[in-house]
Amino acid sequence: MKPRIYTDLWVKAHVRACHVNNVPAFVVTRGDAERGGILLKINRFKDGVTLLQPTTNMEGDRIWMPVMGSGAVDEPSADAAIAKRCNMDPDLWVIEVEDMDGRYDLGEPIDG
Repeated sequence: MKPRIYTDLWVKAHVRACHVNNVPAFVVTRGDAERGGILLKINRFKDGVTLLQPTTNMEGDRIWMPVMGSGAVDEPSADAAIAKRCNMDPDLWVIEVEDMDGRYDLGEPIDG
């Protein structure tokens, strides 16, 4: 099993990396600092919203899976899905990335 960093450290580093690359990103919901799950909301405004969650592949590497299918959805639908997940999991972190220009790079594979 690969070592795992605390969630709050990953979130801080990811938000900072976005800011360095002039991509607005912010924490919408704070979860458990050590082992909280992450939900990534990529808002492309007129092109819709994509929700991603991390998982582990068979080799033990982290990959990201779309939460609401492979395509983008409208923001109210995404926000409803986020609210539902937050109600079920109070340890969940939600990060929103505003990617109007398509510059955002997650830096990890997305499956789906």
